[in-house]
Amino acid sequence: MVGRQIRERVRVQVPPSAPSRHKRELTAFVRYCAQRIEKDLGVRERWAVRVTEIAKRWRSIQ
Repeated sequence: MVGRQIRERVRVQVPPSAPSRHKRELTAFVRYCAQRIEKDLGVRERWAVRVTEIAKRWRSIQ
């Protein structure tokens, strides 16, 4: 199943201070984005995304 494969290839780091709901939502959003990008550009071996909190706002760093 494609959904399961993307889960195995995407690693998302979220700060420990983030509420569990934010962690789930951010992880799901990152996986969705990776799937959309792969649809156009082809499958990648892996994805790594780190989300950090800056001035009480969330930001991704690649």
